[in-house]
Amino acid sequence: MYTAQELVTLACQICNCPGRSAQAGQFLNLILSNYAQTVDEDVIRKTVTINIGPQPTIPFPYPLPIDYLRWYDLFYLVNGEPFYLEPMELKDFDALFTGQGIDNYPERFATDMATVPGGVTPKVAPNIYFYPPPATPLAVTLRYRPQTNDITTPETSSVIPWFPNQLILLEDLTVKLGDLVDDDRTNSWEGRAREKMRKYMIMDDDKLGFAQTVKLDPNAFRTRGNLPPSKKLGF
Repeated sequence: MYTAQELVTLACQICNCPGRSAQAGQFLNLILSNYAQTVDEDVIRKTVTINIGPQPTIPFPYPLPIDYLRWYDLFYLVNGEPFYLEPMELKDFDALFTGQGIDNYPERFATDMATVPGGVTPKVAPNIYFYPPPATPLAVTLRYRPQTNDITTPETSSVIPWFPNQLILLEDLTVKLGDLVDDDRTNSWEGRAREKMRKYMIMDDDKLGFAQTVKLDPNAFRTRGNLPPSKKLGF
């Protein structure tokens, strides 16, 4: 596996611009940031526990990790039985009834990403809301995909970039650097990079190797099996 410095050096050699290593390093960070936002890579997936419980206001915001981008799954255990929560749009969540007596085991959630102001340091963590609000303390497990941190001075760094396919990473880097130095090979590089990424996305996590299940939206299609645990249904 190549380090960030080695990838930058290779890209500069391919584009015949050894004096552009600093710019190539900046492009490398931009490419990795874009991958984190657009490609669902399990290698960067994180897991945290959110402790929730009865709260004085409904709905009550719980802070998410500062690097949270999007959820993978969200569940809690009741007597060892896992219960998975389903996502809702914030506008639909806001329309739910929040009067007295609705406390129960949560079955839905919504996130508010607007609490992360762009360009502000330190950032404010995004929030998550649960419905119905919990009637008892629960430890909710959240698996999520994060926004990755930039590599510090990648043109001299020994850090190995997290993206697994380094050939795609190198070709994307040469495309960006080729645009900067007006290399007439950039269009052909870009075509190859797109084709490699297309094939990579098809085979990522070997998704073609097992059957896929299409789920109905649980917010619109309710079944007995989707109901939260209660005295009537049991745990």
